[in-house]
Amino acid sequence: LSYIFKNRNFMASYKVRLVSASHKLDTTIDCPDNKFILEAAEENKIELPYSCRAGSCSTCLGKVQSGSVDQPDQTFLDPE
Repeated sequence: LSYIFKNRNFMASYKVRLVSASHKLDTTIDCPDNKFILEAAEENKIELPYSCRAGSCSTCLGKVQSGSVDQPDQTFLDPE
């Protein structure tokens, strides 16, 4: 068998659990690897706190409880 894939976009998608007691939030969303978590949340009608959309103000700061986050453009925050 031979398969030819043309113009196909095979991109990873991740399950992201968003939890905030103060916002009464505990839900899981799909987040494609070409989107920011904030964008995926907005598309799912979930309002998350943010101010700058660049990662410099720390308003959207979250805690990774498991797994990892790839944020190569971020130069403002420490890993802790």
